[in-house]
Amino acid sequence: MNMNIHRPFYLAVVTLFFCYVTAWGGLFDPPLQNASFEDNPLAPGAVTYTFNHWHDISGWVEYTTGPAGNGLPLTPYGNIWAGFIGNAPNPNTGLIYQQVGTWSENMGCEVIFLFGKRAGKVAFPMRIALWAGGTVASAADGVSLTAIGATMIDSVTITPDFGGQDVATLESHVFLTTGTGRSTTDALWLEFKSMGTTDSQMYIDHVQIRAAVLANTPVPANGGVRIHPTPELSWQEPPLENATYNLYFGPNPDVASNPIWTNVHPPFNPGTLDYMTTYYWRVDTIVGSNVFYGDVWTFTTGGKASDPSPANGAVNLPMTDKHLTWSGDSWATSFKVYAGTQFPLSYLGEVTTPMYPNYPTPYELTTYYWRVDCYIGNPLPSEP
Repeated sequence: MNMNIHRPFYLAVVTLFFCYVTAWGGLFDPPLQNASFEDNPLAPGAVTYTFNHWHDISGWVEYTTGPAGNGLPLTPYGNIWAGFIGNAPNPNTGLIYQQVGTWSENMGCEVIFLFGKRAGKVAFPMRIALWAGGTVASAADGVSLTAIGATMIDSVTITPDFGGQDVATLESHVFLTTGTGRSTTDALWLEFKSMGTTDSQMYIDHVQIRAAVLANTPVPANGGVRIHPTPELSWQEPPLENATYNLYFGPNPDVASNPIWTNVHPPFNPGTLDYMTTYYWRVDTIVGSNVFYGDVWTFTTGGKASDPSPANGAVNLPMTDKHLTWSGDSWATSFKVYAGTQFPLSYLGEVTTPMYPNYPTPYELTTYYWRVDCYIGNPLPSEP
C-alpha cells in the first residue's frame, strides 16, 4: 500500500472514463453538481452547515490546510472536505444527498469517492445509498429523503481501512443497482449517511457516480505482485443485457497494442506467463455499436527471490552467524540456498520458508556471495 503523513493514497483504479458513461441510463450529464464541495462562498478556514447543490442533515463543509494545520489530510481536488461529526452525547448520524438523475430499471451504478481521516479520530461506517421517488421541490437542508417521500432502493455500508495511518485518504468504489418496480419519472438520489458513534468524525471528497457499464473487481487485483505465472483472470461483469466483452492482455504498457480476445467472459486463462514480468490488461464492454473502454489493470508475476538480507553489497558486517532472509512467492514449493566466498557456491540446503538460519561468516575482510533458487516445479535462480 507507500504512505506518508501528507497524502497517503490507496488507489485501486486511477483512470476513469466518465465521458463515455455519464449519460447512460437515467443519470444526468454530469450526474453530480459540486462533486468536490469546492462551490462554497466562505473564506478558507471557515466552517458552515451549508454547501451548494447538496442537501444535508448535520453535515458540513470544512476547509483544510493539511495535517500541519487542522489535522485533515490534503486532497488533490481542492481544499474542502464534506464532513460528518458526532458531538457527545449525540451519535454521528449526519447525511448529505443530491439528485443524480431519474430512475431506470436494473441500472448498475458505480460510486467513487475519497475518504479522509482526521488526526486522532477513528474510522466509522458510512452508508452509501440510492433512493427513488419523492417530491424534488421539497428537498432541502434539514429534510430527509424519507420526509420527501423517497424510498431507499439499494445501499452498501463500508468501514474504511486506513492501514493504521492517523491522517490518510482512501479512494473507495461501491456498486449499487436501481432494481425494478419504480417509475421512469421518479427522481434518483445519491445519499451518504454516517453510521458513527459519539465524538467521531469522517470526511469525503470528490464524489462521482457513473453507470456501471465497465468490468470491475479484477483478479489478480490491480497492481498485484508476485502473481503465479499461470493465473486465471476474472472480473465482475456489469449488470447489462446483450453485452459482449473484448480483452486486451500482454506485457506492452500500451494496452491496445497487446493481443485481443473477442467475446470473452471470465474466467480466462492466458497460459503460462514469463516470470518477473508486468502485464497490462483491459476489458472493454460492447453494447450494440457502443464501446465502453475499460480501466487498465496491471499485475507482476513472481518466480524470483528478492529483497535479500543482509542487503546485496552490504559492508562492514559483524563476523557473527547470519540469518539469510529474502522475499519469496507464497506459492513457491521450496527454496534452495547456496553461499560461499568463491564460485561455484556451496549448496547449503533446502527450506520451505524464505529464511536460512545461522550461516557462519567468521572471516574478516571477506566477501561472501549467496543465491536463492525458487522452486515451483523448475528452479529460478536469484542473482548472487
